[in-house]
Amino acid sequence: MNTKIMSRKKYYDILDELEYWKNEMNETRKKMGESTSLDNDLRENPEYLQLTQDLQYKIPNKINQLNLLISNVRIIDESYLKFRNSKDSVSILDSVTLEDENGNLYHYIVVGYNETNIDKGWISYESPIISNILNKKVGYIFEFRNNEYEIININKDKNSYIKFIFNN
Repeated sequence: MNTKIMSRKKYYDILDELEYWKNEMNETRKKMGESTSLDNDLRENPEYLQLTQDLQYKIPNKINQLNLLISNVRIIDESYLKFRNSKDSVSILDSVTLEDENGNLYHYIVVGYNETNIDKGWISYESPIISNILNKKVGYIFEFRNNEYEIININKDKNSYIKFIFNN
């Protein structure tokens, strides 16, 4: 798995989700025990069969996915911001303005893994359109979904970072 770059808040959200699934595993075990004490023929108990399936497959898979993700995280911090500000190309947390061939303007803030919020104009660096422009400079022209776009502005203003962190 590739390193995933994300905000500290997103990282803590993932830790909370991991904790939820660990608790869910304990609750499922408890329910299985209760179901076992109530029913002698567990082969015909649909609740028990579903709990067994959840305990053997669904919950452990989710926990493993989250553990793998956590082990491959880079949190956006001050060192990342220094690196970002030293570049004149598109990076995570930059505010980017694109112009299409018809003169329409599109403003986005490039955000971390799984942090997209279209209503706020946040697009993940892993999205198809943003992955086309990462590390590209103003004037770069590219095609996306049969339209031509140009990067016309890259803003590395600290306010985009502050807005993202505190409005996230």
